[in-house]
Amino acid sequence: MEISASQVMELRKITSLSMMECKKALTESAGDFDKAIALLRERGLKKVAERSGNQTPNGRIFIAKNGARTAMVGIGCETEPVTATDDFKMLGDAASKIAAGMATPTPDAIKDSVAPGGSRKFGELLDDVLNRIREKIVITQAGACEGNVASYIHHNGMVGVLVEFNQACPPALGNDVCMHIAAMQPRCLKREEADPADVARERENFMKEVQGKPANIMEQIVNGKMSRWYSEFVLLDQPFVKDDKKSVQQTLTDAVKGLTINRYLRFKIGV
Repeated sequence: MEISASQVMELRKITSLSMMECKKALTESAGDFDKAIALLRERGLKKVAERSGNQTPNGRIFIAKNGARTAMVGIGCETEPVTATDDFKMLGDAASKIAAGMATPTPDAIKDSVAPGGSRKFGELLDDVLNRIREKIVITQAGACEGNVASYIHHNGMVGVLVEFNQACPPALGNDVCMHIAAMQPRCLKREEADPADVARERENFMKEVQGKPANIMEQIVNGKMSRWYSEFVLLDQPFVKDDKKSVQQTLTDAVKGLTINRYLRFKIGV
């Protein structure tokens, strides 16, 4: 069957694939567009499947808001140029908007959900993009916070932060706290969340260092050492990045009485 140039152009417009691929698919499907599209998708996804073991060190963070809920997702890909494509941005925007409609978003739940403004699932949109780009693209992380939330995406687009406060926080301070978290990479919010085994080990080591001193002096010294240890990785105990003479919690308290952090999320592409 003779395939016309106009047919090839029409299929290329639909799929954004090369003229050669479109002509080959139309020839094999005897001019049937639906069959040709199915062939192209099957071939594209087969090529993507071959790359399934590849790393995704590049990508971007996306944030969206829906009422009182703010969601954040990470979309990873193999190469930096892909992040500048309209397809990649479309996926990120769609995934973050879907996540903002969920209390506890996950990558799998997002893939199975209907994309905004249409009847197709996000997973189907992803398959179409994979068919065009032929590179591994995955949702790496997803999460959401509710209520009084501050958000931040680093200038490189690869680090994002959400902070959920227990009450309204001045916008400038909320942004500063987000940037602090992006830079200082706390491992947990408060001391109670530290690994009990790590806490016991550190306290034991510090006790050995002060053996021979009076019991009350030993306790004071050990407590001081523990406080400094906590300040290395516990967010509320860390010295605030814009004023290291105060902890993050003290900075919040000084700004608004009773202000503290309920939870936070820090996402980074490539880890």
